[in-house]
Amino acid sequence: MVHLRLSATQERLRSLWQYGHTSKDPETPSSGTIPGLANLGNTCFMNSVLQCLLNTPGWLAEACQTFKDPSLEIVASSSARGAALGRGFAELVREYNNSEGELSRTNVPLKNMKAAIAGLDKQYEGCEQQDAYEFLGCILEGLEENFRGLF
Repeated sequence: MVHLRLSATQERLRSLWQYGHTSKDPETPSSGTIPGLANLGNTCFMNSVLQCLLNTPGWLAEACQTFKDPSLEIVASSSARGAALGRGFAELVREYNNSEGELSRTNVPLKNMKAAIAGLDKQYEGCEQQDAYEFLGCILEGLEENFRGLF
């Protein structure tokens, strides 16, 4: 049997990949309301996708916290714009989980997330209505690229 050596980053990600592992205990009922996301100008499509990703049980939100580790360098195959997406999502996760109400229009992580997505795809730069499904595809592809850049 061959044993692979994992880097510290890979080990952290592997530890998150356990069946049924979530940051919120699914057996404990919620003690309040789910935080909302402010509309930054026709961003309902973005908010609905982000709400789904931020509240989906599993390891995605926790795995994205690895992007905030200052000792990590995302390898050259991942662009600086793509790296901003991973770091932006990690910051939004932290802010969202510490919030007890709506994240306001002036919330920096929410604005940074919109800017990071706009950096990947120019169609998200303005304040026009967009398709939520296409936005989901864009954000997931960007995060996948970031995770690949860690290895």
